[in-house]
Amino acid sequence: MKQANFGTPILSVLVAVAISVALVLLGETWVPKLGSRASRVIISLAGVGMMVVQTHAVVLWVLGTPPSGSAIALILALVVPWTVALIVVRTPLAPWLVGTASKRKRLASVEP
Repeated sequence: MKQANFGTPILSVLVAVAISVALVLLGETWVPKLGSRASRVIISLAGVGMMVVQTHAVVLWVLGTPPSGSAIALILALVVPWTVALIVVRTPLAPWLVGTASKRKRLASVEP
């Protein structure tokens, strides 16, 4: 993105839309077959995904990762933000940092 190389103008958007539709259809088909526990894990990870998108670059910056990167940097750039986001979603800071209500509040409102 630094070089502003976004691909062929119309074709790139169409391919991105097609990939997104395919992933949604795959998810609707396969996630229910994985069972309720796997579904809850996937929903939890997806629920904090925006924080991962917004903070993974910080991990790469701290590591001083060059554009080519490494497998360790890739793993850390995913695991560290997701771990932090899963912790933050259980605090009062969740609406500001994750973009959803605190999981603690949602759990308390469900209990009788």
